[in-house]
Amino acid sequence: MVVSLVSVFAVLTAIVGVLMSLSHFFQAWRIFKRKSADDISFTFYGLMWSGSFVWLIYGFLIHDWPLILSFLVAVIATSLVMFLMLYYRIWKKRTKRVIKNHDGSRIKNNHSTKNKNKMQTVKNKHSKQNKNNRKKIKSKTRI
Repeated sequence: MVVSLVSVFAVLTAIVGVLMSLSHFFQAWRIFKRKSADDISFTFYGLMWSGSFVWLIYGFLIHDWPLILSFLVAVIATSLVMFLMLYYRIWKKRTKRVIKNHDGSRIKNNHSTKNKNKMQTVKNKHSKQNKNNRKKIKSKTRI
C-alpha cells in the first residue's frame, strides 16, 4: 500500500486546522476565568469570525470535509470569544452603575466593597512605606 504525499498532507492539514481552531477556546477560557475582556481586540475576532465563516461556506460548496470541520470549529470558538467579550464588556458593566439614594447621595452597586477597602488600605500602606524609603534615601544622599 503506497501512501501519496498529497493524502498525507490532506490529513495533516485537517488535524492542524482543527488544532489551530481550538486555540480560540483557550482565549475564551482566559476571559471566563478573569471575568474581563478589556485587553482583547473585538475587531480582530470579528475579522477572524467573518474569514472563518467564508471559508466554512466555501468548504460546503466544494464538499471538502476537512475544511468544513476545521472552520466549523473556528466559527464556534470565535463566536464564543466574541460572546464572552460582549458579555463582560457591556452587560457586566451595566450592573456596576451608580445608583442614587432617596436623599440624593450616590451609591455604587458593587458587592465587593470589603475587598476594595482592603486593597485601598494595602495600597495606602505601601505608598506610605515608599515615601518613608524615599525620605531615607534623600537624607543619605545629602550627607
